[in-house]
Amino acid sequence: MHRVTRRWLVALLLYAVVPWQSPSWTSSSSSSSSKPTAWKRYPDKPVRQRRRKVAQNVVGLVLDLETTSINVTSCEICQIAISEAVQGAEPRSFSRFVMPEGDICPDAAKVHHLSKERLVAMGAKPFDEVWEDCEEWLNETFGRNAVFVWAAHNGIRFDWPILARLAPHSFLSPPR
Repeated sequence: MHRVTRRWLVALLLYAVVPWQSPSWTSSSSSSSSKPTAWKRYPDKPVRQRRRKVAQNVVGLVLDLETTSINVTSCEICQIAISEAVQGAEPRSFSRFVMPEGDICPDAAKVHHLSKERLVAMGAKPFDEVWEDCEEWLNETFGRNAVFVWAAHNGIRFDWPILARLAPHSFLSPPR
């Protein structure tokens, strides 16, 4: 993955997770001049503080699929790869080859250089087994209560519709 993309994802995650800092006037200082105007006008009514709710265990993940063709309604997955978007640490990742039931389109094979013979040699498994392994990896690595923030190149039009079709009862919900 490109460094620029990873930095952007980490910045996005930090913005979404880091709570608003308390304003300086909420500290225990007794000086009324540092308090906002509303405090002076209505001393008996407290000023509302805006704070962002902090989600526990928010994880940024990057998803990439290699498929048998570009037809979203009928293609099958040849490879699924998920990588954690972290800065300053080695990202944890999941990558498995999938044995499709149908043929691989020659145009798709030119892009990802995968053929049925190569997939057999790499020990590819059926999609159901690979998806079960993927869900197990996500649960073991990040916990069952993790909140996932997904990123994928062309994910809305390509990756998510394919996963929604092949794994409709998954705990992963596609973006809205």
